[in-house]
Amino acid sequence: MKQLFIFFLFLFSFSVMAQHPTDLSTAEKEVLYAKYSKEVKNYSLKQFEELFFEFQKKGFSTTLTKDEFYSYTIKIAAFSERYAGLYPKEKEAAQKNKEMWLNKSYVEYLENKKPKKQHEN
Repeated sequence: MKQLFIFFLFLFSFSVMAQHPTDLSTAEKEVLYAKYSKEVKNYSLKQFEELFFEFQKKGFSTTLTKDEFYSYTIKIAAFSERYAGLYPKEKEAAQKNKEMWLNKSYVEYLENKKPKKQHEN
């Protein structure tokens, strides 16, 4: 009986953990960065702007999946590196922008998507 209780406790805790989204590890982000940087290295500024505005539109009007969220944010980060190559005077700003986008958190994104409770007076 005790073993059965422990088994169900384990299953319950596993199912609760599976419901809570997590962020990607640095290693996972590096793998995606390598993949997406090849794709965006040939983007024009217009293509980048389309990607960025698509992210803004979809990210605010719907809730992105974890894969969608990191696809957008890592592509934007990768383009920042390309931008630095195109505009050497902007290299420092582009590097900061790249780091900012690589540090974006899916968990924080979801937290910000939750409806804000209005305080009653």
